[in-house]
Amino acid sequence: MSEYISLGELNPKLIEGEFGELETSEVIVTFERIEHILTHHIEDAELFEAFAADIISDPDLILKDFKNDLTAFYIKRIKGSNMNVIIRLSMKTDGENLKNSVMTFYRLREKNLEKLKIHCKTLYNRE
Repeated sequence: MSEYISLGELNPKLIEGEFGELETSEVIVTFERIEHILTHHIEDAELFEAFAADIISDPDLILKDFKNDLTAFYIKRIKGSNMNVIIRLSMKTDGENLKNSVMTFYRLREKNLEKLKIHCKTLYNRE
């Protein structure tokens, strides 16, 4: 039995210039991370289920996490809120069979998004 769920594919061209070559474009979420979202971001859990795949495949904004290596914020405006999927990237140098993995998911208030834009490098912006 698998210990994760595949959420689809990200576009490597949007981030490989910053991070290098990815092992895969597939993004997964482990059951442990789903439990984290259900426990720590319960009000956002249904949104994660409904929109995570779309945010990953078609983000409005991608920011490089300034605190954690090989981590990016995939952000999309949906239903008047900024949805943020945080992804730990799997690089060719990491070894085989590792996948890009969702660390967490939550809504971002506009002022928190603006702070992230100041502190994080923008890798992609649809605008």
